[in-house]
Amino acid sequence: MKRRVFLARTTAYGAVVFSGTLPGLRAAAQTGTPLRRSLADMDLDDPDLVTLRSFVTMMKDPTRDSQNVSWEGFANIHGDFTVGFNLCPHGNWYFLPWHRSYIRMYEQAARALTGNTDFAMPYWDWTANPGFPAAFGDAEFDGQPNPLFVEGRNLGTGDELGEDITGQDVMDTIYGSQTFEEFGSSRPAGQVDTSPMWIMMNGTQGELESNPHNNVHCIVLGPFMCSGASPQDPIFQMHHCNIDRIWDQWNANGNANSSDQLWLDMPFTDNFFDPDGNSYTDTVNELLEVVPLGYTYGLEPPPVVDPIDPGRYLYLANLYGAPGSATGLVQREVQEVEATIDPGQSANVQLSANVQRLNAAIDPNASNALTAAGAQEKRVYAFLRGLLPTNDGTQLRVFVNLPEAGADTQAVGNPNFVTSVGFFGPTKTHDGMDMNRSVAVDLTSALRRLDAEGALSGDSISVQLVPVPLQGSAEASAVSVQEVELAIV
Repeated sequence: MKRRVFLARTTAYGAVVFSGTLPGLRAAAQTGTPLRRSLADMDLDDPDLVTLRSFVTMMKDPTRDSQNVSWEGFANIHGDFTVGFNLCPHGNWYFLPWHRSYIRMYEQAARALTGNTDFAMPYWDWTANPGFPAAFGDAEFDGQPNPLFVEGRNLGTGDELGEDITGQDVMDTIYGSQTFEEFGSSRPAGQVDTSPMWIMMNGTQGELESNPHNNVHCIVLGPFMCSGASPQDPIFQMHHCNIDRIWDQWNANGNANSSDQLWLDMPFTDNFFDPDGNSYTDTVNELLEVVPLGYTYGLEPPPVVDPIDPGRYLYLANLYGAPGSATGLVQREVQEVEATIDPGQSANVQLSANVQRLNAAIDPNASNALTAAGAQEKRVYAFLRGLLPTNDGTQLRVFVNLPEAGADTQAVGNPNFVTSVGFFGPTKTHDGMDMNRSVAVDLTSALRRLDAEGALSGDSISVQLVPVPLQGSAEASAVSVQEVELAIV
């Protein structure tokens, strides 16, 4: 076993407003660290794409079959068609650091096998460039079969993802997350130590994981992408490299990672292989900075941020099921649902809110006053718990205060539309554990839009849950839901 130790950064919680642009880009030459770049900025014969094609071809060489360092050997770390999902965490706060280390494993192997030590993994920025990239969608390159192409995907070159999945409004919600557990999914409910069992247990997914991550996987589909074997499709690495870039950008915007030792001290023991085929361990606190890991996105270090309100932190921890986190001191508004929503149907859930707290979250003057005082603005969440689809070819659209919402209701441009929850990962059980999902849906922007239109009054909020087919899928499946909780934090 090989183990690396890097200097970890710990900073206070905080947030800045995301402007929709990327601040502080700098040349990679200043650091000498290979720069990960967008596929949209690359010609098809770009050296990094040439290297990637060579790497995939080498890893798929039959002489490597059954070796650790092989295309299937690397993919099996994540999962396969037999066991489903293997070592990869989804739906909790280990999702981002584990996949950061996993993608880096591919990058390091590509450098070693091809001899191109300047290689950096490209990323598919599906917000700026929602069309499926030609480097992966074209069956041939330079008159030869393209090793990055996979037959049977739902998307071909130029086919675009929907704005409700990867559009700028989605990204504004993601970058507006104020704490790491809101941004990168939360701790598993009830976690008390760093036993490895917690790595695979469910927490609460935020917008990043529940929407673009999950939905892109299953919209691309093909033989691999909506399964544990998804890394066998080379677009997986481009997709997760972009997820990793978004994490780095969120940090660069002035947001801090969790300082909780239950997160920082978790080891992913012998989860990865070095280029020689030896297993090694990464711990979360070794995965907070990208440059020590041998790559960069060219972002400036984050500014100094103000600490999070400890009361807000305790409230969130209570919502996420942290033991002893102000239990009994936090007023909870939970609506039991215990329903199965069939395709073509919807669930209408009525929730009540404290008017004063609601106004503090959606009134622009109240939000501006909080910001001017150095406090974080309030957010309104609907926690959807116990979600379970019949299959992964479904997304759950969420609307607010639109009782008539149905499968044909327009999402993009609709002021009542909130998000599209996607499903990726184990269904029913994983190693005997319940895999019902929990998702925190940020209602704030939709409620502010409705308030500005004069369409919001009183303390009653209703949430509509509508199963619809994924883009490219023929029909939706039923989705079960156990409860919905309104939280103003």
